Amino acid sequence: DVYLSDESIARNVAFGEDLGDIDRRRVEEVGRLAALDEWVATLPQGYDTPVGERGARVSGGQRQRIALARALYAKPELVVLDEGTSALDPRTEAMIAEHLRAAGFTVVWVTHRLGTVRGFDRIHVFEGGRLVASGTHETLLVECEAYRTQLEAAGGEAGDIG
Repeated sequence: DVYLSDESIARNVAFGEDLGDIDRRRVEEVGRLAALDEWVATLPQGYDTPVGERGARVSGGQRQRIALARALYAKPELVVLDEGTSALDPRTEAMIAEHLRAAGFTVVWVTHRLGTVRGFDRIHVFEGGRLVASGTHETLLVECEAYRTQLEAAGGEAGDIG
């Protein structure tokens, strides 16, 4: 679980920066990438809204998006998300995936929500803790029974699978 201080959203995104050193434009940029912007726009204080002690005033999904924005604020070369969007709805998760892809981030995304991975450059399929296949969504649909089975089991998350 990510630590949130009893500070503003902006201070939590730019965690560790002195107040005067926070790049507000960067906070807003990574907020958009992490799909925080629509929610923040509804808040009277915007990015200056306090999150409460240990983030008591934010939901699990908002907490995950603040954590992602914090990671992106640091300008990483590689972003690793291990179920890092599990508290988000599939639409928001897909939006974040598209934002990160469009921004050129290299992302390792561990997820059980297969609908999220459809447009990824490379998908690795694990079964019983072992790597059983790698490829694009289209390739795996044709060549990997385990992938097709997992997609079918995912039901509505995967949408049309063919």
